[in-house]
Amino acid sequence: MKEEMECPGILELMEQAIDKEEEFKKYLHRCAQWVENPKIKTYFEELADEEARHREKLEAFLDDLKAEYAVYEAIVESEEHYSG
Repeated sequence: MKEEMECPGILELMEQAIDKEEEFKKYLHRCAQWVENPKIKTYFEELADEEARHREKLEAFLDDLKAEYAVYEAIVESEEHYSG
């Protein structure tokens, strides 16, 4: 019997988080364009840059999760092959 792993749910959540980071980054860039105060404009731009860094970290984590999941699947398949 193949044990089910919850990673597909985790992978989907991570992809959604990455999309949200990108959406918020774009929103912050738009905010920076709308304001006239240079300090506030800089603040919005810095926040947008931070969101870009968050996205990069999430993407790297997602890649690691996908690699782990692929290894897990390979192990489960080989166990099924040799046990049955």
